[in-house]
Amino acid sequence: MPAVSDPPSGNHRPPGVRRGVLAAAVTALALVAAVGVYWLTGRPSAPVGPGEETAAVATQPIVRTDLSARDQLPGAIGFGPPRTVKSAREGTVTWLPAAGARIERGQQLFRVDDMPVPLFYGPLPLYRTLDTVGMIGRDVKIVAENLNALGYRVRHQPDTGEKVSPQPSAGGAPVKVRDGEGVYTAELQKAVRLWQRATGLPETGTIAAGDVAVQGGAVRVDSVTAQTGDPAASALLTVTATGKVITLLAEPVRASSIRRGDQVVVNLPDGTAAAGHVSAVGAGTTTPPDGAGEQKIAVTVVTKDPAAADGLDRADVTVDLNAQTRAGVLAVRVGALLALREGGYAVQLADGPLIAVQVGIFAGGLVEVSGDGLAEGALVVTSS
Repeated sequence: MPAVSDPPSGNHRPPGVRRGVLAAAVTALALVAAVGVYWLTGRPSAPVGPGEETAAVATQPIVRTDLSARDQLPGAIGFGPPRTVKSAREGTVTWLPAAGARIERGQQLFRVDDMPVPLFYGPLPLYRTLDTVGMIGRDVKIVAENLNALGYRVRHQPDTGEKVSPQPSAGGAPVKVRDGEGVYTAELQKAVRLWQRATGLPETGTIAAGDVAVQGGAVRVDSVTAQTGDPAASALLTVTATGKVITLLAEPVRASSIRRGDQVVVNLPDGTAAAGHVSAVGAGTTTPPDGAGEQKIAVTVVTKDPAAADGLDRADVTVDLNAQTRAGVLAVRVGALLALREGGYAVQLADGPLIAVQVGIFAGGLVEVSGDGLAEGALVVTSS
């Protein structure tokens, strides 16, 4: 999507409209805008006091045109948005890694009461104590898969994949194992004891929620926010992925048209370009320090060749996104888009209601729109 420029100031005067008629139209549009404010925010606009001037109301026609877009956004090479790590185990912090350290599966991420808290890989944290044979859940599968990867060969599902002995809370009826779940078998419990012995943990055969730290993969320590002696329940450190990524910050209206998997071109500082794709949209948000302005959405891009970013720990780049052409689409100035409080966007017809719209590509200060009630030539209110 191209960089979006603000629409020109001033009113658009359609051919053939007399000056007096236009003045009356502007007055009417001011009233429509006030109604729009009420509809969007739930309260009327403030009355204009003596001597105060009302803001000019500008209109632009909806046009039918061809749009060709390759939006270019600034970005930065790094390790992606950092994530805060806390301990679910109560106690005192007795060891923390150094910033920049790489921690892999099975290695300790920190220590509490001088006991290691190793790193496991998985999609969700452990949330209960696994202590009874027959317990079923996704957390059980995470433990089993990590122990398997660390060399403890155990099965975590019955051979049939259908039903197993009940959990204590199941009322005696066989319990079906669903996709993505594991079973805390006696074999798995034995493997837990062996792993605990090798790791220096008490050989209980049970795993509590705070005994391991679960992340999506290997992590790089971005910063250490605690120190030894602090309570373990506080924020201890921040981590990132270990591979280089490019992070873009896009306004919500721009981010709404970016999809995971979109192909991109990354323009590197040395003048070369590298192919890549969008790996995540909405990995984080930022707000201007003074609280003014719109939040921005984090968009994460990875290059197809990881070596393309070698040697660049921190560097500014530009990224070309969404190269596409749309023929004969309806479009309005970007300043005509109104963000709805329930989500999505709308445009305000100069002579009528707000119309919810779907946005498409951006090009040259225009944005593709579609929705019921839109017609070429219809006037919409836009920012002045």
